[in-house]
Amino acid sequence: VINSLNGADMEDENSSKFFDKSMLYDSELLFSSEFNLPLPLLNLSYKNFAFTSSMHVFSEIGMPQLLLQFMLAGNTINEKIDFNLPLSIQSVQETGFTYSNKFKTIHYGITAKHLLGHYYADLEMIDSAYFVTDTSSLRGSGGFLMNQGIGGSGFGLDLGILTEKFLGGWQFGMSITDLFGNIKWKNDSIFRESLEESVHAFL
Repeated sequence: VINSLNGADMEDENSSKFFDKSMLYDSELLFSSEFNLPLPLLNLSYKNFAFTSSMHVFSEIGMPQLLLQFMLAGNTINEKIDFNLPLSIQSVQETGFTYSNKFKTIHYGITAKHLLGHYYADLEMIDSAYFVTDTSSLRGSGGFLMNQGIGGSGFGLDLGILTEKFLGGWQFGMSITDLFGNIKWKNDSIFRESLEESVHAFL
């Protein structure tokens, strides 16, 4: 989509670079990021075994379709424009125990991980949200709910395989991350009880 927009003409339908901007009205632009921090002195390996620990912060923020329509088409009188705001943030501590070995020409490895959830938040639309422009004003309505959690716990598996080098040094590998992985957020977790006051103060 981005390549199609590069140098596009959104007004002249006869242009060789014409792009129908109405195709973007139902699009959802999401900006995702992931921050990883391996913890010093907590990542060790010996022969076929390893112990690892790292912190991950995931975030996903979306551009509301309302802004896209305003930028590309303006605000049409008496036309209802839906308003959504995708938002999700999660901080997780992964601690894993890994075993790896070799079967004939295939190297394989498996990691069992404990997932300690520090914090999560996401924004959920609980009522249809929209804006309408009439001849004298801009009206809007809608409802959103911010879900938050402190202190979660869960488990996950990482699986991976890698071939030995062949055909002049080529190798092929495949991995599956966080297989069966989930986190349950509980009100009575030890982590939550120890950090809840400081996290609330920070927020």
